Amino acid sequence: MLKVMHILGGRYKCGVATHVFNLAQGLKNEIDIILVLFHQGEVEQEAKKQGIRTIRLKRKIPGDPHFILDLVRLIKKEDPNIIHTHTINSNFYGRLTAFLSRYKVITTVHTYMHEVVKDLYKSVFIQKLVLWQNDFTAKYADGFIATSLGIKNVLLKKGIPAHKIYLIYNGLDWHIYEKVSLDLKKVKNKLGIKEGEKVVGCISRLVPIKGISSLLFAIHRLSKIIPNIKVLIVGEGPLKADLEFLARKLKINDKVIFTGFCQDILPCLKVIDVFVIPSFFESCPYSLLEAMAMGKPVVARAVGSLPEIIEADKTGILFQNDEELIDAMARLLQSPYLGEKMGKEAKRRIKDKFSLEKMCFLTKKVYFQILRSKR
Repeated sequence: MLKVMHILGGRYKCGVATHVFNLAQGLKNEIDIILVLFHQGEVEQEAKKQGIRTIRLKRKIPGDPHFILDLVRLIKKEDPNIIHTHTINSNFYGRLTAFLSRYKVITTVHTYMHEVVKDLYKSVFIQKLVLWQNDFTAKYADGFIATSLGIKNVLLKKGIPAHKIYLIYNGLDWHIYEKVSLDLKKVKNKLGIKEGEKVVGCISRLVPIKGISSLLFAIHRLSKIIPNIKVLIVGEGPLKADLEFLARKLKINDKVIFTGFCQDILPCLKVIDVFVIPSFFESCPYSLLEAMAMGKPVVARAVGSLPEIIEADKTGILFQNDEELIDAMARLLQSPYLGEKMGKEAKRRIKDKFSLEKMCFLTKKVYFQILRSKR
C-alpha cells in the first residue's frame, strides 16, 4: 500500500485542514496516511477524532535546526513513498527535509501566497522573507497541485514548469449535505433568528482580507429596503471586537449575529437564505463549496478563483463593488424563486466538478505520476 506523509503547519481548523481530512477519509482504504503537525490544537484534536494517525513535532523557533533534524529522522523512520506539504511553513520544512532525505515531495498550493502573507505578517521585511523561502524551496518539489486555474497561472508565472503542475479542485462528500435533517425552527431559535426574517450568511476568519466590514456597510443600507434582514457571521479572528463595534456604530447590531467558531456549520448553513463572500481575495474555499452543496445561492466578489467556481447568474451572482453587492443580495432575498433555482444549479455543479471522489481519484493519480517521474 502506498504510504503518504502529509505535513501541516497550522494549529487552527481551516480550509487547508479540511482538505487534508477529506483526502485522508477518501483514500483511507487505498493509502496509508500519516499526518505530521507542528502545533497542538484544534487540528490535532480533530485528526485524532477522525482516526488519522497523527505525529506532532515540537519546534522552538522558526528555522530551528533541531526541528529539521527531528523531521529528517521521522521521515527515514516512517519511510513514506511521498511527502505532501500544504502550508507555507510546512512547505519550507517539508521540502527541505525531503531533499535532505532524498524523498519525493509534492505541494498543494491552496491559496494565493502573496495575499496570505500580507494577512499574516505586518512587517514588509518578514513578508518578503517568507515568500522568498517559499519560492527558494520550490525547486525541491517534484510536483505542485493547484486548487484552481488562477493558482496554476501564478505558479507558471513564477517559472514552475507546466509538467510539474496538476490542477485539482477541492472536493467534498456532497452526500452528507443531502442527508442534513434539522429542526429549522429550533436552530433559528438557538441562533436568535425570528420567523420570517431573511438571513444572509458568511463563514470566514475575521481578518481584513475577508472584507466583512464591507458586508456590514452593505447591510446597513440594505436594511432600509429589507428591514427584516438578519446577518449570520460565523467565525473567529482578531477583528471580531472591531466588527462588533462597527455594527453598533452603524446601528445594525440587532441585525448581526456573531456566532464565533462553530465546530458544526451545517445548522448555520441550513438557516441561511443567501451565502455571501465579500473577500478581497479567495482561492477555492471549502465554505463556498459547502454552501453550494446545501443548495444555497451565492453572492461573491469577482476576485481570485471565485469566478471559476461560481457560474455567474446561474449558481450565484458575482459583484465588483458595494453597489453591486447590495443589488445582488436584494435581488435574491426579494425573489425566493430565483434563489431556489440558483441553489439547485449550485448543487449540480458540486456533484459534477467538486466531488470528493474526483479529488481523491486525481490526487492518487498524481502520486503515482510523481513516483514514476525523475528528478
